Amino acid sequence: MEYNEFVEEIRCNVEANLNCDGEVRMLKIMRNNGCELDGLTIVRKGCPGSPTIYLNGYYNQFEAGRSIVSITREVLNTYESGREKLESMAGIFNDFEEIKKRVAYKLVNYEKNKELLQDVPHKRFMNLAVVFYCLIERESNYNATALIHNSHLGLWGVSESEIYSLARKNTPNLLPYRITRIDDVVDIPKDSCREDDMMYILTNDSGINGAASLLYDGVIDEFAERFAADVIVIPSSVHEVLLVPLKEEYDVSELNMLVKEVNNTIVDEEETLADNVYIYRRKNRIFTLTLD
Repeated sequence: MEYNEFVEEIRCNVEANLNCDGEVRMLKIMRNNGCELDGLTIVRKGCPGSPTIYLNGYYNQFEAGRSIVSITREVLNTYESGREKLESMAGIFNDFEEIKKRVAYKLVNYEKNKELLQDVPHKRFMNLAVVFYCLIERESNYNATALIHNSHLGLWGVSESEIYSLARKNTPNLLPYRITRIDDVVDIPKDSCREDDMMYILTNDSGINGAASLLYDGVIDEFAERFAADVIVIPSSVHEVLLVPLKEEYDVSELNMLVKEVNNTIVDEEETLADNVYIYRRKNRIFTLTLD
């Protein structure tokens, strides 16, 4: 079964299980880096909103042998649990006093998200962009979030600079940063490298959109002072960056080539942050962009 046939089959099965209580709609949803996904949503009278369920990943499960019936059942269960959460949070976006405590930021690639950035408030950061979202709910391995659009600013009567100020204050508190030696995560013999030769993983305590932790006040500066060195920042993904104390023997152009190769072969397109490394200059306390 081809992908488009699979999507139509799921849509029909979900619709059949609704017993005419609602309309099933398929949407093309623009995600990070211009990735377009197929989203299924159910519109019911009297419901304030509906969760969007992405079907792309389910097709891989179908090809691996999972049945249409099983996938349909999970889609319906996901819809019901998501609908209940939406109903409980129906008024949150109309209450800025509640929203303002939940505003946070994340980093995305500027060039790959130009179309999206026309519709959302953002702040340029080198070849990246800081965008803002509402952290609605946190679970152990999942964050329920809603991207903030220009239309929301009009609804709340606030400016882009006000949202940025709130996000700068909130994000380090809502999502505290975490720095971990890479040999605590990857199977590398302990003591095989000196501390200043080691890579360090910087993310937040949820591990989701943690690359933005490098913007937290003092984080990179303290790391640089610890080693009395400039710092190479390697964008592993939107979820984390790698930090390495800079040494003269490091070839930045080779690191850029490595980042590009990893992005092209390992990192999901939607999770790619950038194809180049950055250098934090300890003396001037600024980030610099390295491009070949």
